[in-house]
Amino acid sequence: MTKELQSSRYIVISFLVREMGIDIVEAISLMAELEKSGLVRLESSGDLILKRTWRGTMKRITANQYQTSERYYKLPKILFEDEKYMDMKLEVKVAYSILKDRLELSLSRGWIDEEGAVYLVFLILN
Repeated sequence: MTKELQSSRYIVISFLVREMGIDIVEAISLMAELEKSGLVRLESSGDLILKRTWRGTMKRITANQYQTSERYYKLPKILFEDEKYMDMKLEVKVAYSILKDRLELSLSRGWIDEEGAVYLVFLILN
């Protein structure tokens, strides 16, 4: 595991602990389930990729595919309708939605590269 990947994993898990009010063990479990389901992927470079749930392939969510008008977490219906996700715990579905919601800040700050990939930035609190 690269240093970037290890650091990114720690940052995302810490973010889930803070945002969901859960302990670190539960956050690690949720992160593992998100990766196992294919909804989230951490690349060796440390990049976090969220799956577009309305397509079958793993692609980055670009700025053009996401709107920032809502102030609530969105739980994609496919997470409840697709047999692939039926047995997934609700907490895992919520964790995915919270990470996806983080795109709003990135989009509003313009954290988008030349290919349209949105960067998720997390604050590390001690």
